[in-house]
Amino acid sequence: KDGRAGGEVGTFARCETTARNELGVYCVNGDGMITHVEIGAMSLSGVLPTILGHLTAVIEFDADSNQLRGTLPSELGRWTSVASVSLWNNRLSGTLPSQLGRWTSITNFRAHNNALSGQLPTEMATATTMRFFYFSRNDIGGTFPRELAAAWTDLRVLRLRNNRISGTLPSELAALTALTEVRVDGNRLVGRVP
Repeated sequence: KDGRAGGEVGTFARCETTARNELGVYCVNGDGMITHVEIGAMSLSGVLPTILGHLTAVIEFDADSNQLRGTLPSELGRWTSVASVSLWNNRLSGTLPSQLGRWTSITNFRAHNNALSGQLPTEMATATTMRFFYFSRNDIGGTFPRELAAAWTDLRVLRLRNNRISGTLPSELAALTALTEVRVDGNRLVGRVP
C-alpha cells in the first residue's frame, strides 16, 4: 500500500487530476483512469511490478534511463490501448512476452540498451500501427520474423543494431514504403537489406 500511488490495487489505476503529479502519472481521458506514466530518468531501480498490468487505460509509458532490471511482466499485455512504450537505457533482461501481441495500438516501442534476449515474438504482428521500433544493443537472436515485416506496413524506423539476429532479412521489408531508416549492423545477418 502506498498512499501517494492511490493505495490498494483497486484504486491504483486511478488519478484525480489531468496534471502530472510528483509520481509522473496523469490522466487525460476525464474518467480518472491513468493514461500516462512518465518516470524516465528518475534513478529508479528494481523490477517492473506485475501490478502495472492494472493500468489498462495507459496510452504512454515512459521509464527510460533508470536502472530497472528483470523481465517484462506478461501482465503488460493488458495495455490494449498503449501507443508508446519507452524502456531504453535500463538493465531489463529475458524474453519479450507473447502477450505484447495485445498491443494493437502501439506506434512507438523503444527498448534499446538493455539485455533483452530470445526472439522477437511473432504475436507482435497484431501491432499493425507500429512506426518506430528501437531495439539496438540487446541480445535478441533468431531471425527477424517475416510476420512482423508483413504486418508493420506503416513502419518508419527499424533499429536492431548490435544484437544476435541471424539469417536474412525478410523480403517484405522492401514493400514498406514509409520506412526511412533500417539499422541492423552488428548482427549475424547474411545477404543484403531488401
